[in-house]
Amino acid sequence: MRILIASDGSDQASDAAHFATLIAQPAAAEIILLGVQTGRRDSDFERRLDALAQEIGALELRIREGNPVQQITAEVDAARNLGLPYHLVVVGARGRRRIIGPFRLGSTSLKLSRQLETSLLIVPKARPQLKTILVCTGAGEPGLSNGWAGATLAALMGGRVRVLHVMSQIPLVLHAKYGDLTADAQNLIDSGSREGNHLLRILAIMAQLNIPPERVEPLIRNGLVIDEILREARRDDYDLVVLGAHPQVPDAKSNPGLRALLQENIAAQVIVRARRPVLVIWSVDQSWSESILRRAM
Repeated sequence: MRILIASDGSDQASDAAHFATLIAQPAAAEIILLGVQTGRRDSDFERRLDALAQEIGALELRIREGNPVQQITAEVDAARNLGLPYHLVVVGARGRRRIIGPFRLGSTSLKLSRQLETSLLIVPKARPQLKTILVCTGAGEPGLSNGWAGATLAALMGGRVRVLHVMSQIPLVLHAKYGDLTADAQNLIDSGSREGNHLLRILAIMAQLNIPPERVEPLIRNGLVIDEILREARRDDYDLVVLGAHPQVPDAKSNPGLRALLQENIAAQVIVRARRPVLVIWSVDQSWSESILRRAM
């Protein structure tokens, strides 16, 4: 596993880097620490980054100057072009900015969550452990990516996973059955509905990675997607929330305008309001999982 940890030298970035080691250590990951300074380079900045690199066991420290989003994106693209792609990028979040207009937030972390074509771990406040994981999933192929990511981390950490699917109060597909909107997880699975079959596929991924059934729980909630995700995240004080970067419209009969409006804002809202680490997944699959777990063995 290759992890890029980006730092601006702040305490928040340092906390994020130490939290990332909870994943890096059991995964036997290679850590590259990227220091990005927006002003002129100074020796004090480099000393702080040198110390952090030693603390987290970074394989290499790289210093850049300029726009953080551009520098992080350039590093990720360069590594991919060399055939050494990063499995994960990690950034801290200061959490002091407010939402402006329709969820527009100009922070580095939110811009990266929209632009970076690599899974992104955003840490507004570090946790002392990584044992409870909330995987948020929709009934489609992108939701399986979230399942693979959550299952991989649970296999590494020996953690507990809850798989959350929110049944919206408004059907996003024209042929949706209104009865499905109030079903619980087991009833949904037994019904053979599209959402139930999706949950079965997620549970099969967990079983494939040898996560005991008692450590996996599917959850169905009814309501507004963002409200239910945040309510569940805070209810059990999860160490990590996993969700997708760019959910896709699953079929041609969907209501694309409504779906785009809702999905565009979910990741931003969770990042800003969850007050805990959020892993934004970009299209991972079984090969991604196997490449991480193979090195950890």
